[in-house]
Amino acid sequence: MNKIKTIVIGLILSALTTFAYAEFRIGVTGSGVSFDDVKGSETTSSQTETDTLEAILPSIFVEYGFGPLTIGLDVLPYKIEGETVTNDQSGSFVDQGSNNVNVDIDEHYKVYALLGLGDSPVFLKVAYTEADVLTNETMHTGSSYPNTELEGTYVGLGAQRDLDNAFIRVEAGFSSYDDVSVTGSGGDDDANTVTVSGIDGFEAKISIGKAF
Repeated sequence: MNKIKTIVIGLILSALTTFAYAEFRIGVTGSGVSFDDVKGSETTSSQTETDTLEAILPSIFVEYGFGPLTIGLDVLPYKIEGETVTNDQSGSFVDQGSNNVNVDIDEHYKVYALLGLGDSPVFLKVAYTEADVLTNETMHTGSSYPNTELEGTYVGLGAQRDLDNAFIRVEAGFSSYDDVSVTGSGGDDDANTVTVSGIDGFEAKISIGKAF
């Protein structure tokens, strides 16, 4: 997570230099995400799998506003636990044992910039996202796969309504993540690379916050 830490430190230092002109805000966000045609494949076989990923993700955010420009950090303060997938071939004609694989997402951070468009309540939002991908597997082959990182970008358009020292926002946007690849080591899966691609789709968000 070194890259995101560098960005966060830079944002904090930038905010401190103009603290007298900044408005500090905190809040919570609920995001509905839908990613179609997410594809998984591996180098040791021609098997592929395509799925649709949908979820509701609550998060918290902190930000500073400088006139029409806002910089902020959005955090999922919990681990997204994936379902365990089992490939059981222990009873087949050629006994190939049973494999259990589970993938979790942890330390999901989003650094963003929000720009108000003139005197209207409409804003443009761009963000960089980073998270840890934790692989948990039990392979009959004795192989293991390392953890890795997930990186992506987000562009959205929304509107904000101010309520005294509080506010409410709605927005919609598009997220796109880089392909994720991990290579097995040890056992019969040595040098087998598993790749997940096509991790992109739409997000809808509603946020409630308070200014100080």
